[in-house]
Amino acid sequence: MTMRPYAGRQAGFVLFIALIVLVAMSLAAIGLVRSIDASTGIAGNMAFKQSTINVSDIGIEHAFDQLPTITSTSLEANYPAGCTTNCTYFPTLRESDNRGLPTRKEFNPASPTGGLAVDWPTVATVTTGVPAGYVVRYVIDRLCLGPAPVTDITANCFNETPDVGGSKKAGAPSFTAAGTVYYRVTTRVEGPRNTLTYTQTVINR
Repeated sequence: MTMRPYAGRQAGFVLFIALIVLVAMSLAAIGLVRSIDASTGIAGNMAFKQSTINVSDIGIEHAFDQLPTITSTSLEANYPAGCTTNCTYFPTLRESDNRGLPTRKEFNPASPTGGLAVDWPTVATVTTGVPAGYVVRYVIDRLCLGPAPVTDITANCFNETPDVGGSKKAGAPSFTAAGTVYYRVTTRVEGPRNTLTYTQTVINR
């Protein structure tokens, strides 16, 4: 007959090891779940961010459509008339803040800092075509050095002058077209989960 005096003690040791392994596996499972939750949250936030960027196209298109009306009525003055904090259009280049966003201060090479931020909550919103849950606003500034009125477009504005046309024959008349001036459109989109996106584009007219 073989004696096994330590069998009970060995069985208790195996149980202890099994419990440790079980605790380790539980902690690993919890960590995995948290990692998946974090990844899902990051992916969701990125999706919301991308959606606000897509919605900003609506603001840019609206600004492009409204620019002819604005410039025909207020080319050399802030729009709407008499605005201070809630302007949609500025006739001259604005100073930019450290994020590249326009301020209410006219750009001055001699003193390019200190402009007050645009009071975005007071700027008119775009209502046409904007999905539910989003708020779209934009500000346009004409890329011309002030002060307004700007009389010398070629010297003071970012502009594009078309090539001279006509015959190349000596003494023949040449034809020129009116140059186009560039405008900067800054769009702000507020979206779900406090998502906030600014985009900028330059258009010419």
